[in-house]
Amino acid sequence: MTPEQHDISSEDRQKTIQSREQGRVFRLLSALLVMVVGFCLGYVLRDFSGINALPSHTIQEDTEAPASGVVLGNRVNEVATQLEEHAYAPSDIDTATEATIEALLESTGDRHAAYYTDYEYGSLQKKSQGSYVGIGISLDDYRDKAVVIRVYEGSPAENAGIQAGDFIVGVDDDVRDSMTAKEIVDAISGEPGTDVRVSWRRPTSLDDPGGEMMDAVMTRETIKIPNVSHRLDGEVGYISISSFDGSPDEDVRGAIEELESQGAQGYVVDLRNNLGGLLDQAVKVTSLFQSSGNVVEVASRGDGTARFDVTGEAMTDKPLTVLVNGYSASASEIMAASLQQNGRATLIGTKTFGKGSVQTVTPLSFGGAVKFTIAHYHTPDGSDIDGVGITPDIVVDMQPTLIGIGDDDVQYRDAVEHCRRQIADVSEKAA
Repeated sequence: MTPEQHDISSEDRQKTIQSREQGRVFRLLSALLVMVVGFCLGYVLRDFSGINALPSHTIQEDTEAPASGVVLGNRVNEVATQLEEHAYAPSDIDTATEATIEALLESTGDRHAAYYTDYEYGSLQKKSQGSYVGIGISLDDYRDKAVVIRVYEGSPAENAGIQAGDFIVGVDDDVRDSMTAKEIVDAISGEPGTDVRVSWRRPTSLDDPGGEMMDAVMTRETIKIPNVSHRLDGEVGYISISSFDGSPDEDVRGAIEELESQGAQGYVVDLRNNLGGLLDQAVKVTSLFQSSGNVVEVASRGDGTARFDVTGEAMTDKPLTVLVNGYSASASEIMAASLQQNGRATLIGTKTFGKGSVQTVTPLSFGGAVKFTIAHYHTPDGSDIDGVGITPDIVVDMQPTLIGIGDDDVQYRDAVEHCRRQIADVSEKAA
């Protein structure tokens, strides 16, 4: 007898066994959901859209679950039992797990909350360590649309013509203008050497509903993320920081040492299109330029307010100008606000993104992870900039696609000229 010819009674017995097994797994899921609600387990990472993170809390073995978690677990278990005993078509446990967790996260109203499958979490860990498999773009959400914040040099995306400010609207056959950054990341994820078709549109502004439509087939590859680059422009040292993942403080420290040896008399630090990263790195990098004062205060529900001051490791007090734009977010806004509000630097560019919340990524015991907001940060003057952003001292409008393109990069040109004037002022005072 072939598998297709088995009798009905065998099928019924198999379904009964399968249903009971799924019931047991559903009850396990209920217990796990209690932990998801009640605690943070693990280790903190940045996600694909650039989120700040704080050290997470760990579970103590004798800690009891909160009452809300117990109630939720009981309710899920009640439904699972009904399905186990009476449902005509039993649920798939993996599908049920994902749907339940996503519904739980959605119920918080936290627009940054997300569930990562085991595969997605593995990719996230690789990216936070400085590399990942993809096409070479960083994304964030703007009004439920996925906007390109950065295109990595030499990547498949750059070779295909994708630019910062483009909206990704489709992956393979799924094309729709309302796709979120996470949906795009999930769809593009895959193995190196495999192909993916990506569709995008190029608006004249973030609020433009139209724009030229384009698409291209790209081959996924391992993308190495360069955090820091530097060069000397006359007497001005230029340092570009693309993210606060990994250990950019070490790279910035090395850049300052080299530029100092080359005779730099002032600095331009470029935070444009920097989506953020780790909070401790924002504090450490800021501390290389700022000798005293508060960097940021982080207000959380359970731990009150934590104050983060500079570390006392400043390497230079020379004139400093910082470049920002609408895609400077999160950790880069922490650094920019601290340097501006402590009177250490002049900010040039356009208003920043306005992401003043802190997320944690918590690994789950059954695989994957959840991300959710645990705090808001306040700048040194006490401002909560979430949804507001930071206004530069000198506003210079420019399309993000012109960054690094010679004289067309007017923000860079103005920043260097401003720094040179500051250097001249210091020289006059010294004389």
